[in-house]
Amino acid sequence: MASFSDEGYECSAYAAYRPSPPKALYDTVLAYHQSPRELCVDLGTGHGAVVRALATHFKSVLGVDSSEGMLKEAARAQQWDNSNI
Repeated sequence: MASFSDEGYECSAYAAYRPSPPKALYDTVLAYHQSPRELCVDLGTGHGAVVRALATHFKSVLGVDSSEGMLKEAARAQQWDNSNI
């Protein structure tokens, strides 16, 4: 089975075909954060879907991943000035 860290892994295909997390996940995260929403850190961000979804709800969003290919995909799709990959 291929891994994100494998040299030949198609990160762009993963980004194109990976289903988005359900809205209920984001609703749960946002309901949990009753204090000011200063920083959101997405560990294992992959192609950055969660970063993009939560960027409008936090002052700053940071996506972290061990796969350089996934980080490139996340950066390519980055839409907000307050998000960093």
